[in-house]
Amino acid sequence: MSSVVSLRIDDEKIGEIRKMGHKPSEYLSMILEAQLRLERSKRSLEWFKRNRFRTKGMVGKDMIRKDRDSR
Repeated sequence: MSSVVSLRIDDEKIGEIRKMGHKPSEYLSMILEAQLRLERSKRSLEWFKRNRFRTKGMVGKDMIRKDRDSR
């Protein structure tokens, strides 16, 4: 499903988009998708930073060994 969004853009910018060989609607859709991917990436990184496992100086192989030894 899709929605229609109205956007007012001056003729100079529309001309620049066309000179680059794009249809304005396709170009704006492409820009919107790129911005959404960027925003999702930022949110994912923030989530990871908030929820990552704190090692307190322990190296990965030491963490694995400690986990295996505790079983």
